[in-house]
Amino acid sequence: MRAHIRCMLPCRPADVWQLVTDWENCGWRRDLERAQALPDGSGFIEYTKGGAVTYFHITDFVPMERCEMELENPFLQGRWLGLFRTVDGGTELDFTEEVTIKKWYMRLPARFYLKKQQAAYMADLSAALQRAAD
Repeated sequence: MRAHIRCMLPCRPADVWQLVTDWENCGWRRDLERAQALPDGSGFIEYTKGGAVTYFHITDFVPMERCEMELENPFLQGRWLGLFRTVDGGTELDFTEEVTIKKWYMRLPARFYLKKQQAAYMADLSAALQRAAD
């Protein structure tokens, strides 16, 4: 299953990159209780307000250009790819998740869930960047 979102933000690429890749600063995200960077820098763990735990392992990291990770939780496993591109007046983000749903009965709701999560992430990111700029 694949979910994709593209967004233009009227912010400096360095500001966007800093916020997205600050693995422990999750206060701007409405869905997370907390996040924890792994001591060796290889990834991080997200804890949702609903109690779900997702593990992320960074597989490619090119500052202000590209971040790719493997992810896994009890419901799904897969890859997340974030592309960052400087454009006139801001930053274009292109995020793709390709996941396999572990439980067959979760396949249909998962498609809607992933799209909803991506939209909420972008809205939260945009709002956090706007607050920082004010």
